[in-house]
Amino acid sequence: MTKNLMEFATEYSGAWAAHDPDSIAAMHTEDSVFELHELSAPAAGRAAVRDLIATLVTAVPDLRFEHKRAHFGDAHFVSEYVMKGTAEGKPFTIAGVDVFTMRDGLVAREGQLFGLAGIPTSGRRRPRGNIQRPRRLKCVALARSTLRDTVASIGAGSLDT
Repeated sequence: MTKNLMEFATEYSGAWAAHDPDSIAAMHTEDSVFELHELSAPAAGRAAVRDLIATLVTAVPDLRFEHKRAHFGDAHFVSEYVMKGTAEGKPFTIAGVDVFTMRDGLVAREGQLFGLAGIPTSGRRRPRGNIQRPRRLKCVALARSTLRDTVASIGAGSLDT
C-alpha cells in the first residue's frame, strides 16, 4: 500500500529529526533534485542529495525544525517551519519553506526557500507594526551567511549572492 502524502511528510520529518541522510535520500527518486535556494547549486541525483544532507547535519549537529504548517496537493506538498541550530559556534533561527514534487511515492524535487517576507533589509525604513527587531535581522543574516559558507566550504557548488 502506498503512503499518503501526510504519512510520507511525517516519516520524512522524522528522518530529518534523526539526522539520518541515508533514510532521507532513500525517500528521493534516483534523479531527484534538492535545491537550497540562495545557498548552493542544486544537488542532482540521490547520491548528491545524500551527500549534501550529510554535510548539513554534520555542520549543524543540533539542527532542528519547528513545524508550522503543511499544505498538501495531489502530487506535491509544502512545509513551513522554523529551522534552528548552531553552525561554527553561532546559533541561528530562520524561517523556511520546502516545496516537494512527488513521483511514484518519492521526492522528485525539493526546493528549500529561506527568508523574511515583509521584513525590511538594511537601508529601508522600517514599517510600523509588529515587525521583528533589527537584532533578529542580524541573526538571520548570520544564519544565511553561516549556512552559505558551510555549503561553500564543502564544495557543494556555486553560491547565489
